[in-house]
Amino acid sequence: MKAAFWEIGNYTFLYLLFHINPKATVFVYFLPLLLLRLGLMAGNWGQHAFVDDEEPDSDYRSSITLIDVASNRHCFNDGYHTSHHLNPLRHWREHPVSFLKTKNIYASQHALVFHNIDYLMITVRLLMKDYNHLTKCMIPIGSQMSLTMDERVQLLQRHTRRFTEHEIKEKFKGK
Repeated sequence: MKAAFWEIGNYTFLYLLFHINPKATVFVYFLPLLLLRLGLMAGNWGQHAFVDDEEPDSDYRSSITLIDVASNRHCFNDGYHTSHHLNPLRHWREHPVSFLKTKNIYASQHALVFHNIDYLMITVRLLMKDYNHLTKCMIPIGSQMSLTMDERVQLLQRHTRRFTEHEIKEKFKGK
């Protein structure tokens, strides 16, 4: 109820401002809000675009980790998204340490780790179906290390394929 109140209150405020000064409201409020929301949606989509068809509800297999990216330095280690899913209360400074301490678990759970690419570019590359570039940015861990580049491409394609309605019902029955 609180969230709905503030969301509706914000749009009411913007509506009133628009009637006072439409041009200023569009450029100072509407465009930044639109860009922010689109950017956050595109980034979130990139964080969750890879879904394992065997264990779609696994935090290790259906969220990704980005290392050695500028956004980690400027956005509170946002690239350690799997670590965030494993412990949402973990402080942002602890994500890299946790990853290093538990990288053997990440490997055994077939987690996806990338470097030198951020979530927005992952989204762009997926929309372009450029799996070769994504594969070059992938850091193979565990059993992934024995895969050829073509097999890694197939792995990423498998993780982005569309589930059928039947598969969704089977994998998420009772949830």
